[in-house]
Amino acid sequence: DSWFRGWAHGCLPSNGSGIGFPNVVLGSLPRAPYSDPAASGGILWLWGLRRVGGWLGRVWVWWDLQRWWSVWKVVGMRLFRHLTTGKFVLRRHLPLGSERVISAAVTEAERGHSAEIRVVIEARRPLHKILRGETARTRAVEVFAHEKVWDTEHNNGVLLYLLVAERDAEIVADRGLNRKVTCVEWESVCQKLEVAVRAGGLVAGVEAAVAEIAELLRREFPLPDSDTHKNEFSDDVVIR
Repeated sequence: DSWFRGWAHGCLPSNGSGIGFPNVVLGSLPRAPYSDPAASGGILWLWGLRRVGGWLGRVWVWWDLQRWWSVWKVVGMRLFRHLTTGKFVLRRHLPLGSERVISAAVTEAERGHSAEIRVVIEARRPLHKILRGETARTRAVEVFAHEKVWDTEHNNGVLLYLLVAERDAEIVADRGLNRKVTCVEWESVCQKLEVAVRAGGLVAGVEAAVAEIAELLRREFPLPDSDTHKNEFSDDVVIR
């Protein structure tokens, strides 16, 4: 009780055991260093750090949103195109009788040379393939192997692959042609076909691409007039 009364008066009395505590006035205790904002500016410094941190946070959020928007434009739009490209869209590009027209164009294009031309058209790819990073080029290489375009006598088979969902055309040529026809020449054929598909002229674009491929093949693998083309696999277009 006496200890409490002494504390209330601002001093520490003796504990009654002969050991005294120095009388210390509470108001005279020294302040902790840098506790006075007017003297040290500590609160102002923390306030400024908070403002800078908030600004940096907003910049980071903006950059992160831009990054995700870039990813969406590349991946999301690809997924959307594949989701919305079905049999109805494919039939709009390929009306009845289009298969016969393209097959006849392939048959005509294979005259005058010893190479083989294969045309494969796919509407879309499974979504899990797109999410795994499959491109039209990697798919074209798979189709080249699956259709055995490589299995020709002179190693001069050519695959013309078209992915309608992405309006992307690819040409895969066997090793006998890669030493003779440049990538620039193949790319020129693909670009013209892609422009035709975007304009709604898929069938006419494929016919023109096949004819242009035939000119390159006649240049590199010509046949004498007395020889006839040996057809090593079907000229029918493959549509999936």
